[in-house]
Amino acid sequence: MSLQVIAVGLGRTGTTSLKVALEELGFGPCFHMTELLRNPASWPLWLRACRGEDVDWEAAFHGYRSSTDDPGTLCWRKLVKFYPNAKIILTTRDPDKWFASAQTSAVSETARASYERAPPELQPILEMNAAMGWDPRDPRTHDHSYMTGWLARHNAEVQAAVAPGRLLVFLSSDGWGPLCRFLGVNVPRSPYPHVNTSAEFVEMLKTGTMPDGWAGKRS
Repeated sequence: MSLQVIAVGLGRTGTTSLKVALEELGFGPCFHMTELLRNPASWPLWLRACRGEDVDWEAAFHGYRSSTDDPGTLCWRKLVKFYPNAKIILTTRDPDKWFASAQTSAVSETARASYERAPPELQPILEMNAAMGWDPRDPRTHDHSYMTGWLARHNAEVQAAVAPGRLLVFLSSDGWGPLCRFLGVNVPRSPYPHVNTSAEFVEMLKTGTMPDGWAGKRS
């Protein structure tokens, strides 16, 4: 099984909602950062990938039909090249709203506290987060200009590198329509998913468990 869909938008742009959506559309299982929490055995491979080393992508994505969020997004250039037939989705969001969301979730004080109390066995995860740009201890993650500039540069680089016919620039607010047209599937009757709000993200940090509905379909 090879990846059919690769989503390359930065975190907090609706990547978890897209994971749930792709799985509902039949492109699951979808690899997402939360998959690492379920599979510590994969950490060494992904840590090497986050450091820029070459890894076996077929092994990294074994059993998955799609990918969204980090750590895959950090390696997007390699994945776009390695899977030439995969369709590429760039999730994005209003820069100011994206920055505000990050400040209350991924780089919040709760996130910083979780770093400080993390046991040694979780250090690979923290190192990966730092490599991906989401270290709440880094002052740059709280700088509006730096963060929105990162978002703008990332989006521009993706759009410059991926052929227009292969790429969908997507906002969660667009709903099922453009996503389903791009993937060539029917629109579901259910509403487009809306998961991993800032509040849910913080609750996950506090409890170490994912809310219902995130796990996705495993077959």
